[in-house]
Amino acid sequence: MTRREKLWIAYGKFEIASQNISLAKNVFERAVEVFPRVFSLWDTYTRFLIDIEDFTYAREVFSRWLAWDPEPKAFYRAIALEKQLDVERAAEIFELLIERHPAARHWADYAKLYKRSYTKARIVFRRAFHEAPLDKDAPKLYLDYASAATANGDIDEARSVYSKGLADLPRDDSGQLYDAFMQFEQQHGSEETIAAVVAESRRRVYDSMLDSDNSWATRAELIRLESRFGVERAAAAYRAAVSAADTGLPSSPTRNAWRACLAVLADAVAFSDVTGLGDIGDTAQDILLNAVPHAELRSSKPFTAVGDRALRHQDLEGARQVLDVGLDMTGSPKLFRHYIALETALQSSIPAAELKASPDNKVRYLYHKWADTCPEDPIAVEDLARYECMIAEGDQTQYARALELLAAKGNDEAVPASARNHIWTTCVDMVRSTGASSDSYPDLDSVVSSWIESMESDGISGLALIPDCYLALPAAKLCEVDSRFVELLKSFRESGEDDADDDEYDLRTARSALVAVAQPTVAVREDEALGWWFEDVDGAVAPSTGLMALMSDSDEDEQ
Repeated sequence: MTRREKLWIAYGKFEIASQNISLAKNVFERAVEVFPRVFSLWDTYTRFLIDIEDFTYAREVFSRWLAWDPEPKAFYRAIALEKQLDVERAAEIFELLIERHPAARHWADYAKLYKRSYTKARIVFRRAFHEAPLDKDAPKLYLDYASAATANGDIDEARSVYSKGLADLPRDDSGQLYDAFMQFEQQHGSEETIAAVVAESRRRVYDSMLDSDNSWATRAELIRLESRFGVERAAAAYRAAVSAADTGLPSSPTRNAWRACLAVLADAVAFSDVTGLGDIGDTAQDILLNAVPHAELRSSKPFTAVGDRALRHQDLEGARQVLDVGLDMTGSPKLFRHYIALETALQSSIPAAELKASPDNKVRYLYHKWADTCPEDPIAVEDLARYECMIAEGDQTQYARALELLAAKGNDEAVPASARNHIWTTCVDMVRSTGASSDSYPDLDSVVSSWIESMESDGISGLALIPDCYLALPAAKLCEVDSRFVELLKSFRESGEDDADDDEYDLRTARSALVAVAQPTVAVREDEALGWWFEDVDGAVAPSTGLMALMSDSDEDEQ
């Protein structure tokens, strides 16, 4: 305020103090004419008129003042007067205020004008939801409305206001509203409504995390949360996830990031079919298939998801095409199992004789492809052998062919020893379970002999694996294996090499396991077949019975 403006105010106050009312009015009239946009002049003038209770003239002065579009304080001065005289005229000034200075706090004050009439206040609040800006004071508007509704027993309206506020307001501005909502539900709600508020809080946390880091694991959690509240909410979450994937898949994916991303997209495909929302599934399917060439992606998830979708739409050939492409691109054992399970189910009504003779047996083809694609994985050839036995129906030649498959894999030195050991165990199980006997079909003794020879090709590391499967060996073979162990132990002692200590320890531990298996069932002389070696292999001192005694003696020897 300038010196001249201060002089006018001082002059007016002097005339007021001198009880020159008319002259004081003239002074202020002249002042606001010369300085029409100076708040202090208008404010002092209107206060003077209110003090002398010249309300009619005060209204006229306020009308001229507000025409200049002053700051909001001027409107509140006029509203304060009208609250005492005419509430409806105060409402008119509020309408002018929110038109010229839209702000949430003005709407909140406008609604408070009708604190004695909830019906009118509710009309103002509802207008505010559509017209008021979501500024820093917006949370107060929602809190005031919810409080008014609660105070007037309109519980459903209050709950709706809280929910709308949490949905509309920025997350950083709604903490106070959430706290009030939780307190409200604890007083007026049920377990279900309280759970819904907690879920809303979690939803906001997930949204905040997604803003800072587009984590697919977080998206999956958010989708699971939304799925609890109906198809509509779940669909919105899936659409957001698919849209995010369409914008860009993980730029520097880790294995877990890809797994989470593909899982969400695959679930979106299934969700779209279950709910009939095909647009979600179509987009997710395109993204899944287009994402496959990425160097970091070796997952079966896209192909199983899209293949299953084709099956749900009764498109068997389409499903096969997708799975075939997936096998060529990923070689995933999971995808092989998935595809084989599908084809096995389709073969359920076909006679075994027809399957056995068919050169186009899809299951057999897939097993062979799996074994060729994953040579280090024994499961493929083992399952193939079991499948061949299943459809053999007593055909000894077919049984022999299945065992030949296993034996070939068991003798393949390119396959790790542990995998070969597993394969030979399966061989023994098959021989025992089929009970077959013919010139073309090997007996148990020859199979076990081949097993031991195969393991010996890996030296001690191979033989040390055999104790894991002693229960599959007949008594004679247990003795044979033990004899082989004793020969090796003698050779270690005679060689005197330091490197032999570890191998020697492995074999002694293996013999402990062998004795534990054999002693309860095999009537042999311990000092001959299962003698324990301490200082002198040739003069073995037999322990007392049982594994614990063997291990105890072993500990004494170590000391």
